[in-house]
Parts: sequence; structure tokens; C-alpha cells
Amino acid sequence: MTRVVPAALVESEAEVWVLPTGNLPPEQEEAMHELLDPAEKARAERFAFARDRRDFRFAHGLLRLLLSAAFPRDPRDWRIRPGAGGKPELVEGQAANLYFNISHTRGCVACLVGRRPMIGVDVESRERRTAMEVGERLFAPAEVALLRDCEAEERWERFFRIWTLKEAYLKGSGVGLRRPLDSFAFALDPPRLRFTQGVEDDVEAWHFEQRLLPDGFIVAVGQKEEAGPPPLRWRLLRQVPGL
Repeated sequence: MTRVVPAALVESEAEVWVLPTGNLPPEQEEAMHELLDPAEKARAERFAFARDRRDFRFAHGLLRLLLSAAFPRDPRDWRIRPGAGGKPELVEGQAANLYFNISHTRGCVACLVGRRPMIGVDVESRERRTAMEVGERLFAPAEVALLRDCEAEERWERFFRIWTLKEAYLKGSGVGLRRPLDSFAFALDPPRLRFTQGVEDDVEAWHFEQRLLPDGFIVAVGQKEEAGPPPLRWRLLRQVPGL
């Protein structure tokens, strides 16, 4: 089957594709499964619940389509490996200056590609009710104050706005949860990062965008570039491109 997928990174330095998965037909999930390499297929099968297997397949299959939209190549041919700190990266020799990040939650996936290595994306459901004590215990004091200074329903939205921004930074920087969550803090509207402890990083070089989607999901993207915010294109999808 020939897939017609719009080219990516044509008028932007980074591009993020967001795809809700809850209403996608089984044949699209199967098509995504066929794009995966053997290791990815095995990982998908280890999930206990069908919806988690679904989201994994759509996330990793969509990533391969997005990579091929940025650099023409059969999506099945991309070779991916763990990089420094465990952050996935392309095996050398496939495409110059092409980097990616990926995220999925139940019912939605997000894939990001760009020309800079330090990029990160996170997606969460605003409907998921995580214990608010997580924020109280792990967030920086300024973020805890943001959670306390609002009504209960808005508090959930603020929690996930902060959480997705933190995840986008941690994934983009490649340090993951090795960096304490209270060592850096975000302000909202617009998203701004600052460090609360001795973090060796350039806060002014980080740029963030965030979208609250009508389906109840929230997505944050972080990019590091000293020269200023790199152009970022958002594509909010309803089905897999080319299917």
C-alpha cells in the first residue's frame, strides 16, 4: 500500500503530531503494528491491557511515519537505539540533524521531530486523577503555590500543565527523573522555566509551547536553542496520515 504523508519540517525547525487513539479502527492499529521492528512488536505484546498495546503501537508507528515525512525513507527501515541517559535516538548514518521524542497516555499519542537534539514532548489526560499530594510533595515551592491558589477543578488542570512542562524539559534535556522535580519550576501563561537549585543549564535557551486539546488531553513541547524559539509546527490529527 502506498502512503501519502505530507512532508514535515518544510517551514519549521520542529514538528509535533498529536493523535487521539480511542476511536481509531482496529485496521489502523494493525497497520501501525506492521511498521514496528521486532523489538517494538515484542514490547507492545508485553502490555497487559489492549488499550495500552494500542497506544504503544500508534505512538511508535506514528513516529516512524513522521520521521519519514521529514526524511524520505520506508518507515519500517528506521533503526532506533537508546542514547545517552536512555533517551531514544536514531542509529548513526540514517539522517543528518534529525532528532525525535515520543509520548503516549491512555487515549492519545504525541510524536516530535526536529533539527536540534534537545527536544522533548509529553502528553497527559486532564481527566486522569493523580493524587494531588504528588505535586505537593515533589514540585518546587512556587509551583505548589500555583496549585493552592485556585479552585479544586482548576487545580487539576494546573497540575497537568506543570507536569507536562516538567516532563518535556526532563525528556528534552535527556536527564529524566535523575533531576529532582523541585530543582526547577515553571510559571504559566506563558510557560517559563527557572531553576531553583544549582542546575548547570541555560534557562534562557529553553522554549516551551503547550496546547490544551478539546478531547481532554494536554501536550507540552520543549526545545533548547540559544538563538531564540525555533519555529514549531503543530498537527492535531484525527486519523493516521496516509491511511
